[in-house]
Amino acid sequence: MKPSEKKLERQENSARAAEVNKTYDGAPEECGNCSAPLASFQYMVDGDLGGTGGWGNWCPDCWNVPGSMIAWGRGQLYKRTADGQWLQVAGFAPERP
Repeated sequence: MKPSEKKLERQENSARAAEVNKTYDGAPEECGNCSAPLASFQYMVDGDLGGTGGWGNWCPDCWNVPGSMIAWGRGQLYKRTADGQWLQVAGFAPERP
């Protein structure tokens, strides 16, 4: 696993992911910046790149820039499952009381 993916792996919340069980329907096939095939990575981000307002879908390498954050309203982290779907594993909506 690349260092950029290890950084994202540390943010994964498997317990919450199992509870929410949200997949990214219609996920793109390529990174919005470098056009790398997202299926070649274990993680991808749907978020604001480095706080620039440049929202899109990014591979771990392109997401790894200063100011990038996994959090509700900033970036959602997805992990590729064995069947090729993208499961949200971090950056969830706040829990309702």
